[in-house]
Amino acid sequence: MLSLSVQAAPPDLELEAFDFSADEKLLFTEWGSGRLETRDLDSGKRVSESKPVSGPLFEVADATATRQLIVVTQHGVIRFVDPHSGKKLREIQVEKGKFNYDIRKVLLAPDGSWLAYVNQDNGKVLDLRSAPPKMLADLEDGYDIALSPDQTSLWVVDRNKLFGYKVGNWELMGSTPLLDQVRPEGTTTLAVLSDKGAPVAFVPSKSGLLEFELTTLKGRKVTDIPTYWVAADRDHNQVFVHEFQVSALYGADGAAHCRWQIRPAQDFKISPSGRWLGGRNFGKVELWSTQSLMEACSAKEK
Repeated sequence: MLSLSVQAAPPDLELEAFDFSADEKLLFTEWGSGRLETRDLDSGKRVSESKPVSGPLFEVADATATRQLIVVTQHGVIRFVDPHSGKKLREIQVEKGKFNYDIRKVLLAPDGSWLAYVNQDNGKVLDLRSAPPKMLADLEDGYDIALSPDQTSLWVVDRNKLFGYKVGNWELMGSTPLLDQVRPEGTTTLAVLSDKGAPVAFVPSKSGLLEFELTTLKGRKVTDIPTYWVAADRDHNQVFVHEFQVSALYGADGAAHCRWQIRPAQDFKISPSGRWLGGRNFGKVELWSTQSLMEACSAKEK
């Protein structure tokens, strides 16, 4: 009789997350041990490696304007580090909510003046020019956040509603309930594009892709296909959507461009402008050129 014992992989071999640099030249891989690995996207070669924290790394943001990296770790800690050595430059301990969730996403102002985070519990916009950072806006129990293409408004989605703030004075611009329930076993995502000069948001739901015209907050259901994940391709003004059994591309007007098969991943991410689509699969990152995907779609339709 043969007996097998399966154990968890060591933390240094557990890929927690991956991220793209702001200029889309580098790929960051974040490991369970706190190791941060940086690779050149074109060649795949490792550029640097450091260990800025002792626990799992969940997200890395590239603060290009200030030549720093922002790493997100356990227990609500946001650490600013030197991109080469991993040395700590500054650290923010965010307020923990009643459910003690870890941070889901961070978003840094283009000029580095503020930072927004959501943790499905008590997200905030923080003024990085003050010490300690002062709260500018309450993002409540947000799951995902996105700037409008003109960077004048910040939008937040949770399990029940979509709402937005005016960047600068941080006044609430409006709020609207979602048209359908989101996936109960997953986390809600948000994509914001521009359709004929007006900002539009896309949100996945259990019964289809939802679209909201953000000037009026009027919503509609684009499809009747269960939808799990969305991400904005800003360069081509379109949205990537992971639907039931397939992935798809939709225009900012909600029109379907094409669908194709991509192997399921633990999570997907898209680079800042939309040049790369990445999927995390048990210790490795698979990357697709969005231009190649579009060309393959066009050839398939002909």
